[in-house]
Amino acid sequence: MAYRKTATLAAVTTASTTVLGTVSLGASYGVVKGFSARNWASDAMAAAGTDALEKVKLTDAAGLVFYLDAADRDYKTAQVNVAFTTDDTATGLSVTPTDATGAAATAGSGAEQVVKSPITVEVQNAGTATDYFRIWLYAEV
Repeated sequence: MAYRKTATLAAVTTASTTVLGTVSLGASYGVVKGFSARNWASDAMAAAGTDALEKVKLTDAAGLVFYLDAADRDYKTAQVNVAFTTDDTATGLSVTPTDATGAAATAGSGAEQVVKSPITVEVQNAGTATDYFRIWLYAEV
């Protein structure tokens, strides 16, 4: 499998929950390894955004939520780079990682999840009408 950085997805966060859109992994299925994101004051990307604490939610084409920030994160001060692995405390996700016997995977075991492209990117706890949220995913396809 090859690693790739997806096209950048960005939009003005006009509501508390804003769907930025969908992004293709470049193949029908893949493993998303992480993402980079930043909240700017506008699409000029010259100053920090207003919304201090937001969450990112990633959902695949089959409707499975495979990433949801556990708590609000500061995306406005600087670019946030997130590399994630799934563990058995993945509260809010649509699936529970398991070991080969079907038991819940041990925390920190690094269970990877194959997801279906395209990926829907949602930002929660936003809402400043001019803030501009920019994100791109890193995937193995």
